[in-house]
Amino acid sequence: MFLRAIVIFKIILTSGTNMHAVMTEKVLRTNIVFFDSNPIGRIINRFAKDMGIFDLVMPMMATFVSLGLFRSATVIIVVSIVNPWLAIAALFTVVVSGYMWKMAINPMIESQRLDTIYRGPVHTTFAMVVNGLITLRAYKKIDFFKIDFDNNLEKGANVTFGN
Repeated sequence: MFLRAIVIFKIILTSGTNMHAVMTEKVLRTNIVFFDSNPIGRIINRFAKDMGIFDLVMPMMATFVSLGLFRSATVIIVVSIVNPWLAIAALFTVVVSGYMWKMAINPMIESQRLDTIYRGPVHTTFAMVVNGLITLRAYKKIDFFKIDFDNNLEKGANVTFGN
């Protein structure tokens, strides 16, 4: 198990480094229209979220999924040898699971899309405040941006955690 975890972490570390290099290269080589149509907060959010998931969630998930798949395959093989009729039930379970996956993938993608849309303004507001902090302090507009930031944060939390 320790060796499996090391191999999975090494693969994910290499994959994450390669993914970040490719993402950075693509963004740096894109047309200027991309930056005009996408706020900096959305771009930063996409980088941060993708890399965060890849660095924090994927190693644990890969370990659990590989363990689950190997256990399931072993149980199905042993049970099929002991009682071949249970192989039909196992096949039925795999088909139902595939159907449920197919039905669930679109709502998951839509949820991720909404999360990205509503989290982008949080980063945009934060970037604007940091870039114009001297001006905001001079004109005493920090409270306005604080309210805007809180509203955007609330919208993002509603999408993530429901109403």
